[in-house]
Amino acid sequence: MDWLFQPANKDEAVSIYVKNLPGSPRPAAEKAYEVLLGPKEGFQRKAKLDVEGARTVLKLRSEFAKPQKNLTDPLKYVDESFYRKAVQ
Repeated sequence: MDWLFQPANKDEAVSIYVKNLPGSPRPAAEKAYEVLLGPKEGFQRKAKLDVEGARTVLKLRSEFAKPQKNLTDPLKYVDESFYRKAVQ
């Protein structure tokens, strides 16, 4: 994430996006870069899991996915020890 947020890496990041999403025009990839790194809706700066966001995903999955399951606790699926070790 640190690499993505460095302005000097923008061109290479956009090129990687275009390479891995065939048919994606460069202007669309540049717009995606801006959105993905945006302060409100973009990636977390330190890539920390948003537990409330994960809770929302589980709620939607429980309501709409087939087969239907009742998924409620995101912490059941997360082991933050790896994250803590990575950011030390």
